[in-house]
Amino acid sequence: MAVTSAGRWSFVSLVDSVAVLRAGGGAVPSLVRTIGVPASGALGEALTSAGRYLVVAGLSGAEVISVARAEQGRPHATAGTLTAPDAMGAIEVALSPGGRYAFVSIEYSHEIAVFSLQRALTRGFGPPDFVGSIPAGQEPVGPGAVTGRPVALCDQRARGRDAAVWRRPGRPWKPGGHRCAAG
Repeated sequence: MAVTSAGRWSFVSLVDSVAVLRAGGGAVPSLVRTIGVPASGALGEALTSAGRYLVVAGLSGAEVISVARAEQGRPHATAGTLTAPDAMGAIEVALSPGGRYAFVSIEYSHEIAVFSLQRALTRGFGPPDFVGSIPAGQEPVGPGAVTGRPVALCDQRARGRDAAVWRRPGRPWKPGGHRCAAG
């Protein structure tokens, strides 16, 4: 589930769609609408830091949804699709600080796919959005933390171990240099 910074709207993945919920006067948010996810298999989600886009992991990458369109019920809420070649089983997503990159755990391909979200949103969605992948071992649960510059990436199960560290596109990921949070 992802919640906007003001707490008025929530988004919940429902496998083949995303539920848009609005917080009202009561304790329970109300379902306003659902948005079909073209690639289906919607699982984990993350909001960009400015709250403009919701990135939803599914199948071989992620769907990017315009939050404003989703809240208002406008057509074509899905802005585009981020696709990793030969990937299968996208399950979770995390965003770099500022939302420049999206990191999607690809469970059955045993990797974390890296996408240039900024490029996709400014130049249109397509194959160049895929930056590369990080070998992640057996069935990565999800990128649990993405921090700073250089970017340090921790799998949710990697507490206390070295994080993968990335300096910039075109450069390899290197283990070490940062430790994943212990708790």
